[in-house]
Amino acid sequence: MRDGGLRDVSVALGLRPFAGLRYTGDADVVRERTMTPPDTWVGAAPLRPDDAHHVARLLEPTFAGTGGGPRLDVWERDGAVSRDRPAVYAYRRTGPDGATRGLLGAMDLSGRTSAPLVPHEDVRPDLVVVQERFLDHTHAQVDPVVAVAGSDRDGRSSLAAALDHLTEQAPTLELGEGDDLHQLWVHESDHAHRLVADVAVGPVLVADGHHRLRAWSAQSGGVRPWGLVWVVDEAVEPLQLRAVHRVCPGLSLATIEASPLVVSTPLDPDAARALLAAADGPVCVAYRDSRWLGLTPAAGATAPGCALPDHAVCWLHDGWLAPWGVDPSGVQHVHGIDAAVHRADDLGASALLLPPAPIADVRAAAEAGLVLPAKATSFVPKPRMGLVMRHWGSPGDDVLAPAPAGTGRPRRPRD
Repeated sequence: MRDGGLRDVSVALGLRPFAGLRYTGDADVVRERTMTPPDTWVGAAPLRPDDAHHVARLLEPTFAGTGGGPRLDVWERDGAVSRDRPAVYAYRRTGPDGATRGLLGAMDLSGRTSAPLVPHEDVRPDLVVVQERFLDHTHAQVDPVVAVAGSDRDGRSSLAAALDHLTEQAPTLELGEGDDLHQLWVHESDHAHRLVADVAVGPVLVADGHHRLRAWSAQSGGVRPWGLVWVVDEAVEPLQLRAVHRVCPGLSLATIEASPLVVSTPLDPDAARALLAAADGPVCVAYRDSRWLGLTPAAGATAPGCALPDHAVCWLHDGWLAPWGVDPSGVQHVHGIDAAVHRADDLGASALLLPPAPIADVRAAAEAGLVLPAKATSFVPKPRMGLVMRHWGSPGDDVLAPAPAGTGRPRRPRD
């Protein structure tokens, strides 16, 4: 690596074929038993689908702490799900904001045989525990970590070319829901496996799933941890980045206005939205009881450790919330300005509304080893949960091993 940093190198992606578990039946059956996950599970109502084989049934240990590990084994014996031969998967989701596509496979989370996954956000320990409990109960990964593969500084990346090839034929599965179209290509051939084995990328940024990734990486017993990852090319049909707003019970606008840390300016609703849309420097908007305040750091104010000094999310967590008496454990993370305003009205709380940070700034901070506060960003869209799942008897026994030296052919996972 040259002094220029991670951007100067191109490494093998190391995405492995695996024996995915998928629902049997036609697209209508798959649609009824899979789901698009919510923006956040924090505060989400428990899911109680009528269908006994709905993927949300696997989440019951997450919400209730009850046993559910054997369930996928039962579903497989009953024929509700079936296991593919080791395959690589291409997945595209198309919606009102455009299309996003990527490769879906298993990655070595230790970084020994796969490209290192670079996190950009901190995690909440309590949410990592929830993911660890789910993993212990189910021996399954039903919702992939989402990652963005960059090119090196010369623009080299073979991921887009591989995706072009793997999606040139009709998809194996196609289903629509509302304005969204989900397409899945399943490739079991050795040719496809070799094509993916040759993919080289720049740094791979974790976009969504930091808590799942931390839990998966903590698998014990000396077994190499593998993770289900959807890797999206950052240049062709990429992800989009949106803000995550904060709702703070107990925080008053009077406290903010009296604070020497910020300059507050009364705004009308249209001006407040325009300020967030312009996102010129570290600005945010405070809202409570139909009042709106534009906030910027006061002259001479500092936020030690701020990973993105030009963006207010770091100023909030590194410089403002603690002096304002805000308990971080009570902060609610809400997606969408209108939803945050409604939540604040319902709770009699203050909402702190943020502009999205540019993905280039997020990537640059991550590649420099700087981590944003938990729930600082929201990458969209999210892949459909349950479309392809990992399920194992022992961790990694579903993952196709690399080819032994000189054979040119990968080894099949053991039975």
